[in-house]
Amino acid sequence: MTSRFGSPRDGSRHEGLDVAVPVGTPVVAPVDLKVKEVNFGQKAGRFIVADAVRENGTFDGDGYRVTFAHLSDVQVKDGQVVQR
Repeated sequence: MTSRFGSPRDGSRHEGLDVAVPVGTPVVAPVDLKVKEVNFGQKAGRFIVADAVRENGTFDGDGYRVTFAHLSDVQVKDGQVVQR
């Protein structure tokens, strides 16, 4: 765990957990996800933003959101549904 809820080392604020893994570690969806954005950012490098499936089976963007950043490779596209 590299950062918890609140303020990461860079002074920004977010409501999530940062977890570091070795370079090349495959990303595994912790729950069913719908990819909202695949992009490249100055600070995050290659990243994916995805919405977790709600209890009613929808991905309405009003539930949990997951971001995977600093990726070596991306094999999903915007709008793709990924199963756990």
